[in-house]
Amino acid sequence: MCRSDALRTICRSAVLIKTICRSAALRTICRSAVLIRTICRSAVLIRTICRSDALRTICRSAALRTICRSAVLIKTICRSAVLIRTICRSAALRTICRSAALRTICRSAVLIKTICRSAALRTICRSAALRTICRSAALRTICRSAVLIKTICTSAVLIKTICRSDALRTICRSAVLIKTICRSAVLIKTICRSAALRTICRSAALRTICRSAALRTICRSAILRTICRSAALRTIYRSAVLIRTICRSAVLIRTICRSDALRTICRSDALRTICRSAVLIRTICRSAVLIRTICRSAALRTICRSDALRTICRSAVLIRTICRSDALRTICRSDALRTISRSDALRTM
Repeated sequence: MCRSDALRTICRSAVLIKTICRSAALRTICRSAVLIRTICRSAVLIRTICRSDALRTICRSAALRTICRSAVLIKTICRSAVLIRTICRSAALRTICRSAALRTICRSAVLIKTICRSAALRTICRSAALRTICRSAALRTICRSAVLIKTICTSAVLIKTICRSDALRTICRSAVLIKTICRSAVLIKTICRSAALRTICRSAALRTICRSAALRTICRSAILRTICRSAALRTIYRSAVLIRTICRSAVLIRTICRSDALRTICRSDALRTICRSAVLIRTICRSAVLIRTICRSAALRTICRSDALRTICRSAVLIRTICRSDALRTICRSDALRTISRSDALRTM
């Protein structure tokens, strides 16, 4: 039946598909492992379904819930590389993203967990399907789904796969994706509270984020405030790999100094955490690029005008590290000394 021309006739018949979706036959189909395997192995069947209007009928009907609840079906789909590649390459992905079926998919914990644990994730990350998801309105639905976000952050395999693949570059290049992520408070809080932050900090994905234009969007958005207020700040400062990458990245330092991110850091309680971190201070003082960039930019004025200077002066660890390092010479040789002398920061010192 799958190899014959009868399949096309079935897929083109909207009446037949609607009847199957509304009846109890769908449960029987989902429970049949033999049927599901045959469907997944048949590339002709998958292509015919993706090209026909059958996909829209399935997405609009209540059959999608039954499909998402079937663990046998989901596992078989995720194991079938042919099915995943066909969906990613076809226009079926757009149909799924545009329909209300995405919400049902995001609510299904079984589906999300199975995708995260299987090799289907790699296929999605390597294909052009990620771009389709980033450009569509499906991203907002994904960010609003607490079940999906928690599952993503809990799955170390998922995070590592995204960080190692080319998907990270696609995410960083997509301005729509970054803005949507920054607007989603649920996503940011979940990432900050989970162990996903550590995985990102330890991987080479940080360099991709620092070199891309995504950094500017993060610095300009309210996501910085959420990071400063959460316990994620401690995780960031404990990661020596993250600090070294930040100090070596001139693009990152310039972006932070030119944006409103510096003001947010100075006004928040994050500055105290920064001053208490000996690893961060030593790395900053050893980085000539960081010190020169701060001294040459208008960031120094922002530091001198804010209450952050008092916190800096109270930190004995910071002062000792600066005096022992070559950072003092850089400050004295630059125009930063004039800015400090002309401001009210001198009194605080």
